[in-house]
Amino acid sequence: MTSFLTRVAAAVACTVLAHSSVIAQGRGVELGIDAGVFVQSADGSSVTTINIPAQSFRAGFFLSDKLSLEPSVGISYTSVEDFSFTTYGLGVGLLYHLTTDRDRPQVFLRPLIGYSGVSAEGESNGSAAVGFGAGAKIPQGDRLAIRFGAEYQRRLEDGSTPAINGFGATLGISFFTR
Repeated sequence: MTSFLTRVAAAVACTVLAHSSVIAQGRGVELGIDAGVFVQSADGSSVTTINIPAQSFRAGFFLSDKLSLEPSVGISYTSVEDFSFTTYGLGVGLLYHLTTDRDRPQVFLRPLIGYSGVSAEGESNGSAAVGFGAGAKIPQGDRLAIRFGAEYQRRLEDGSTPAINGFGATLGISFFTR
């Protein structure tokens, strides 16, 4: 759990630094929350995860009109009688917007890296991932947008954890500070 807390602290520090830089440049921030479906498969078995209303929280920091850096975090805690576990995920995506006009639908491409894991009964197991996604933001007024996307992730082999392929789809809402 200590390594998990270290990762969360590092992600928060990076987010604060990125946010400070964005404010200094006068660019806005995109804050969002997404519901999602994710299917992972390895060695002939698969796991499907559905998270409604929220799979993750994200903050997009615009580096330019076309590029934004987007850290995200998701945490889930489950307890059943005497057994409990926590799943967590940290990620960073780099969104490349094909159009810059926020008054019209914006299609984006999104390479990403991340780390996710499970912690239960004092044991923790996780792995890094790389992936690619695409999606669109549909404006709903000046500062709101509906956002949907699809992605592929490859969880990397890590000790006893095998490499895993995953496909996901998200539907969310974004709020723009500018």
